[in-house]
Amino acid sequence: MMPAPYSRPMTARHSAPAVDGRQAVVTKNAIPSSGAAAGGESVPAGESVTVHIDGMRFVPGNITVKPGTTVTWVHGSQMPHTISGNADGLRSGTLYNGQQFSHTFNDAGSYNYFCGLHPSMTGSVVVEEAATDS
Repeated sequence: MMPAPYSRPMTARHSAPAVDGRQAVVTKNAIPSSGAAAGGESVPAGESVTVHIDGMRFVPGNITVKPGTTVTWVHGSQMPHTISGNADGLRSGTLYNGQQFSHTFNDAGSYNYFCGLHPSMTGSVVVEEAATDS
């Protein structure tokens, strides 16, 4: 028999508080059925994109969006994970199965992120320049 705390199953922690005490944001899954957010065209501004945390990876791992897009990471594995990145406010608390974290990307640029508990888990969000009328 393993000593505590290892004898307690991970599912016993499902009642962990939401990300850093912040209200979890529920967004619709707006990843286009063509898979455009994962590679080709980008998601229109003001839309939502869902990235799933599946085991030890982010799915999709690399997305391209327009400014004003909200990305929501939805945790769906038994291990705890975090989101840590190079954008202001792109840092979640520890997420457990069923919890989520959202961040709105307003400025064009490339934003890399990783799991602070498992640094080999990486992803990126590329925010394209806003179109200008000329």
